[in-house]
Amino acid sequence: MRKLFATAALLVLLPLAGRAQETPKAEVFAGYAYSRIEGVHYNGWNFDIAGNLNPNLAIVASASGGYGKDTRQSVLGTTEINTGIHSFMVGPRIYERNTKIFTPFVHLLMGYARVNQSIDNQGTPATTFRLDDGLNGFALVAGGGLDIKGDSPLAFRLIQVDYIMLRSRDQKPQGVRVSTGLVWHLGKRPQ
Repeated sequence: MRKLFATAALLVLLPLAGRAQETPKAEVFAGYAYSRIEGVHYNGWNFDIAGNLNPNLAIVASASGGYGKDTRQSVLGTTEINTGIHSFMVGPRIYERNTKIFTPFVHLLMGYARVNQSIDNQGTPATTFRLDDGLNGFALVAGGGLDIKGDSPLAFRLIQVDYIMLRSRDQKPQGVRVSTGLVWHLGKRPQ
């Protein structure tokens, strides 16, 4: 509870930290992403382009990929499960740009996800097989983050934390993604 209160207080006090930032016309983010969905760990990437409509509102197009591997032993042999998740989403992002150094934001993105899975079983000749399958479906991401502004057109995304929900057929996996990376500010919007 104390951590929640401290985080809320920080977000309320951040706008008092300095002068207003200039608003770029667009921002491009590229970085590393770690996800945990239904108990499986994924390492991957996260990329988005945000077109700023005004200093506090942008429309975001996002693409991401995560790759996980799970190995299990059974009476049939060693089973290796490789999973790849790719998503393409769009939606609004709201910024708080009243600080000199920090830019906190929240967003809600919706779109398409593809989950590819391959299962390789190595055992006796009778139990060696490979299965490949894929699912297409709806994806939703709700989250936010904190960018640290630099003196150049580059900024550093200290953290972005997202709740991920995927829906396809009767599958309903969900989890959390944490990203970090670089943000390029392109152009400047008139104030």
